[in-house]
Amino acid sequence: GGIAGYSAGVISNCYSNNKKIEAGAYMPNAYAGGIVGYSDAPVINCYHTGDEIYSHSETGDRIYAYSGGIAGYSTSQISTCYNTGLINSYVNAPGDRWQRAYGGGIVGLNASNIENCYNSGEIKTSAAYNEGCFTGGIAGQSLSSDTSITTCYNVGLITTRNANGAGICPPDNGVHITDCYFMEGRGIASPGAVSKTDAQMRVSSSYAGFDFASVWYIDSTSSYPYPQLGSFRPLPAYRAEISTTEDLSNIRYYPDRSFYLVNDIVFT
Repeated sequence: GGIAGYSAGVISNCYSNNKKIEAGAYMPNAYAGGIVGYSDAPVINCYHTGDEIYSHSETGDRIYAYSGGIAGYSTSQISTCYNTGLINSYVNAPGDRWQRAYGGGIVGLNASNIENCYNSGEIKTSAAYNEGCFTGGIAGQSLSSDTSITTCYNVGLITTRNANGAGICPPDNGVHITDCYFMEGRGIASPGAVSKTDAQMRVSSSYAGFDFASVWYIDSTSSYPYPQLGSFRPLPAYRAEISTTEDLSNIRYYPDRSFYLVNDIVFT
């Protein structure tokens, strides 16, 4: 992973922009994540903007490759995180050996809960046969009905050997998906995962359930026109000066900073 290969403790407020994160070669299990390869603890408020996350496995009787924008495999909560890099998961064993390639915008294989996350990176999975690929805009697969994905979205392309890449997460195993969205043509729908056009993905009214007061924002002047997480919002150019109602509204994104008012503000 960009920060850790394995984690049993909370990872928070971290980022990775490694050119390439790779795990695998001739190993039966390969875990690659933008922040952590295999996580047994929460990952909070982190992001990955590197070029590629690549896991590959090519030997063993049962082989697995897990690639995710934040974690390859996670058994704990992931929240307020995002990924922009390419995610690539590949398995190739001779004959009919058991093989699985998991690729997800946030996590390859999810065994817990994901909340307030997004992915814009392309996701690729490849296996020797169709049934070996598990691909989703947020999670490649979730393990059980005890898992959930809430208020997340994906605008990344999905390329998989089979035609079953999910816009958010494949619905197998009873994962609970709530208030999640993906761009039209980039995966298939499932209960709780709704397809939107590019134009719809650019406006806050399309995202039922999203908290645009304290968690999310859309900046119409940004080169990235879709929702972003307020915790990563760049400091305004005026720094600590407050002179308009917009400046005053932006204070909520910086609770640990000081501000001063340079003029009266009139509310209408």
